[in-house]
Amino acid sequence: MKAEFRINGQVASQTTQSFTLGSEVKQSNQYYKPADSAWVGGEDNDITVGEFNAIGIDLQGIGATQLKSLQTRLEATKAKLNQFQQNTSDTTPLIGLTKEDLTGDIVQTGIIGYFAQVDTSDKLSARTAKTVVSYRLPSYGRFLTAAQTHYWYGIAKKVSFPGVVMDVDYLFQQLEAKDATNSTRINFMRQLGTTASAAEHAVPELMFADHSKPLSDPSQPQGVSAVKALAIAASQGQKIYTLTPVNQAIHSSVVSGLQISADVKNEITNALSAGKEVTVHEKDITVNGWTGCGYIIIDQDTGAGAYKISGGANGGSLSSGNVSAMVFNMLGLGYIAPTALELSSAITKSINAVTFAKTYLEGIFECYREEIINSIAIIALAIAVGFLIGSISGGLGAAPAFLVILSVLAPQAASAAQNKGCELECSKATKSQLVNAIPIPILDAEEFKIDEGFGQPTSPYDICACKDGSLIIYGVNACGRIKPDIDFHITDRRWKL
Repeated sequence: MKAEFRINGQVASQTTQSFTLGSEVKQSNQYYKPADSAWVGGEDNDITVGEFNAIGIDLQGIGATQLKSLQTRLEATKAKLNQFQQNTSDTTPLIGLTKEDLTGDIVQTGIIGYFAQVDTSDKLSARTAKTVVSYRLPSYGRFLTAAQTHYWYGIAKKVSFPGVVMDVDYLFQQLEAKDATNSTRINFMRQLGTTASAAEHAVPELMFADHSKPLSDPSQPQGVSAVKALAIAASQGQKIYTLTPVNQAIHSSVVSGLQISADVKNEITNALSAGKEVTVHEKDITVNGWTGCGYIIIDQDTGAGAYKISGGANGGSLSSGNVSAMVFNMLGLGYIAPTALELSSAITKSINAVTFAKTYLEGIFECYREEIINSIAIIALAIAVGFLIGSISGGLGAAPAFLVILSVLAPQAASAAQNKGCELECSKATKSQLVNAIPIPILDAEEFKIDEGFGQPTSPYDICACKDGSLIIYGVNACGRIKPDIDFHITDRRWKL
């Protein structure tokens, strides 16, 4: 196999050398920083030949144009697959479809969706705290279809594709404290790191969820990130160690007693020798076939850190039988039509969810500004973003997000907030907006609601057109209001690009 580097689907570079499927190569991602006249970036990545890596770049936030461009490509692919599905004996609609269309755009959505979620969360956190000024600096990461090589006496015997991996190599902020104190800056930076780590398991989970079941269903795919691995270990009764220069006397005994990989132990030892702070649990955990540990390496002088899982990824991993089958089909190694159709629909919904989340959370923040600030509900807002993007599974968005926020408010503020009406920049969709919906017109509103799983004709729901272009199903006569007791449903249609 030859390595290809593509930009917007076009091959920009290709190796002359061929590599054996399952072998390992190195990947180096960096960007040029004019201020320092130097190339900067994260550590090199170990790539297993056969993986499909989507690299996402976040310069100063993910723009609407990026999302629209990606959405347009996905919708074009979906239309061709739908046409083929109607007559599988005619392969004409599949002519011209490439691995970039069927796999590249899907994994690209994962890393772009990650940055969109983290950027929204960071901005809301900074606005709510009112103690810092924060801007995204050029950052990058990758979302990939993981390949796993199986050996027999040192010889590669077969290669499997157990799932997907989110690996954010370089996530940087320009952050300054308004009171010019280092402690304010460090504490806020730690908060951002924890939230970003959680998104590394949450975004893949939502992308590959079975949308016919609740997100809380135990059979749903479960991802792993550094913070989630630590939380799982704690729930199992494991000891969680935080090693700093202050408790240096116990470093050697603690590290030697950890029941984790030798590579991670060596990395932890090197980090401690450099004066870093390390948080790790005492032994490996197993989640959906993935076995390993989560650990965090922090620079105490800045609050910046690496939130890692064993295997070297600065991010999260998602693996299960269902996800493995999806990845197998995405790569063209199985019957592709139904899987691609299912994923393209889910991705369109996820793009709508990302754009609608901004509209919805801005409404919440403006409406509950006083209650949120008085209660310092910063982390709650970050978690709420995840619940909102989780609405792609159908109806699990609004109420959980409200519950998260209300749970951290003082009792009096929570009571007032629950009964408060907030404006939402949506209105009941007009007939013109429905019949001109993209990619597929909505000719019968009641039939569409039934198809989406929202009741019989004259159901107590309206189709709402929101300012971001998404079409959502929401409570009857509630399109312009945020209501804590009414969930919304993100559809795969838009009334405008």
